[in-house]
Amino acid sequence: MWRLEASDYKPENLDAQIAEILNKTTQTISVWQKISKKYHIDLFCGLFMVVGNEGMDISPSSLKALGDRGIHLSLDIYGEVGKSPKPNDLCPCNSGKIYRECCYK
Repeated sequence: MWRLEASDYKPENLDAQIAEILNKTTQTISVWQKISKKYHIDLFCGLFMVVGNEGMDISPSSLKALGDRGIHLSLDIYGEVGKSPKPNDLCPCNSGKIYRECCYK
């Protein structure tokens, strides 16, 4: 098994972490295509959410970079069930902003 890790980001920044990992490897797509035909390539991410209904985005460019390389994206999402902030509470991402003006979706 081959393993690379990315730095922690707070608030989360999955796009930056994907870029960080991919930048540690070859950028030659044909090499990735050969590897992905022979091996299962998986980018595993554990997402630790502050509340039960928190969201996050992954950009099209990150998804394309993974897809071009034949990399599967696996997500384990953890969060507290039933504990959601009210719109006027401070945002749980610790930005200092009000929830409805920050991470509320």
